[in-house]
Amino acid sequence: MRGQLRTIILATCLAACAATCRPGLNAREDWYQCEGLSDLNIPVGAAGINIINSNISKIKANALSKYADSLTELNITGCGVEEIEPDAFKGLNKLQVLGLVNNKIRKIDASWIKGLPNLQALILWRNRIVDIDPEIYDLLPELRVWDIAYNELNACLSPDLLKKLKKLRRILIAGNPWSYKCRSSMTWYLGSNHIRFIKDWSISDLLIEECMAHEPGAEEDDAILNKCVDRKIGSSDTLPYSVASLNEQVRELTQKVSSLQTDVAMLKKAKM
Repeated sequence: MRGQLRTIILATCLAACAATCRPGLNAREDWYQCEGLSDLNIPVGAAGINIINSNISKIKANALSKYADSLTELNITGCGVEEIEPDAFKGLNKLQVLGLVNNKIRKIDASWIKGLPNLQALILWRNRIVDIDPEIYDLLPELRVWDIAYNELNACLSPDLLKKLKKLRRILIAGNPWSYKCRSSMTWYLGSNHIRFIKDWSISDLLIEECMAHEPGAEEDDAILNKCVDRKIGSSDTLPYSVASLNEQVRELTQKVSSLQTDVAMLKKAKM
């Protein structure tokens, strides 16, 4: 009996000791690095909060309202966040960066995006997101960086909705099972509006354009488009594209190295 009691006490002590929240992140006393938390119990006045390796499956409504006058950056990473209640971030008018990385979120919902009028970066990579509420585009007027990489998105990001994010300058979209038609429409919109986008589609971009231009019915029928692109990816048709692309990269790198060598030689000569 005493042995069991000792074990319970020790386990409780270890759990308590594992939960830490230290000020001084980024060399600032109002920025906190927290680990092993089960609740958002952080001192009032925090400007930056970085929570890792904790057990926070749900972010409740108004859970962060006490930081409304101070919080500019919030990161909750690898904490198992699965549910975010409506108004969870309500009142955080100063928040500029919200990172919810490596959690279990299934949807970007307008009900919890509301109340973040000055948000500039929304970082949501490596979750399980399958859906994006179209209302969020009207709620993020200041958004500049949006990271939705490595989720489960396959529905197109509509250019008509993306254009509402007037200040968007960078979007990360790799690691999602986007349809081929989505890739084409998103590539065109982002490229023509000078928005940097990071993807992992490589040579298949060219093949999508080729199929949509020359395969009968590919523009209207996803099944025809998919079949055409898959056929070309598995054929020798891709070889000229990849070799040409590689040769061009080699040529550009050679020119840059040569130019750099010339600059270095001139600098050495000037010092002599």
